[in-house]
Amino acid sequence: MSVRNWVKKKFLYDIATTHSSYANEHHSISNERLEYLGDSVLNFVVSDYLYSLNIGESEMSSKRAHIVSEASLCNAIDMTDFVKELRVGKSIKDKNKISSIKADFFEAILGAIYLSSGIKKAKLFVHKYLIDKVVISQDYKTLLQEYAQNKHIPLQYITSQNSTKNTKFCAKVILNGVECGIGYGDSIKKAEFDAAQKTMDILRRNKQ
Repeated sequence: MSVRNWVKKKFLYDIATTHSSYANEHHSISNERLEYLGDSVLNFVVSDYLYSLNIGESEMSSKRAHIVSEASLCNAIDMTDFVKELRVGKSIKDKNKISSIKADFFEAILGAIYLSSGIKKAKLFVHKYLIDKVVISQDYKTLLQEYAQNKHIPLQYITSQNSTKNTKFCAKVILNGVECGIGYGDSIKKAEFDAAQKTMDILRRNKQ
């Protein structure tokens, strides 16, 4: 999928894909204002997501800093072909090697998506290319433990040998006496991780 698929209005697409170095050489409009807007939209979307996790303020701040970091935004761009659409000036020898250019480009695209299609589409973009990719490496068991502690409710994992799927173990999360996510894996650890992730997904959907 290209940037053009996300940014429906062509004039916004043209601005979003114009780096300041190119704009200066061609006397056109750069994406710097869209980048500024996109930064604000990004912080809102990520903060809204973290709020749904029911974790403490300090934990929200540290996780947000990680998700919106230059490295995370750069990695998000690297997992796509978006950078091919970014126009840069002759002074930029290799746009692929400059992390700040790619991170700023992510924010500019997001700003353009927000203006073109609204916050719902902007959220979809952030989750697809950033949050879902960054959070997948997080320890869901830790997140779930933090949730239970913040809510002052008991958390328990029940594991057993599994005979109905092509995996060795099954794990169930019992949260406040209620069975929640059920996970599977070829080890107890993986099964518990899977169950914790599914439980967190349930909590996010219900925003409990």
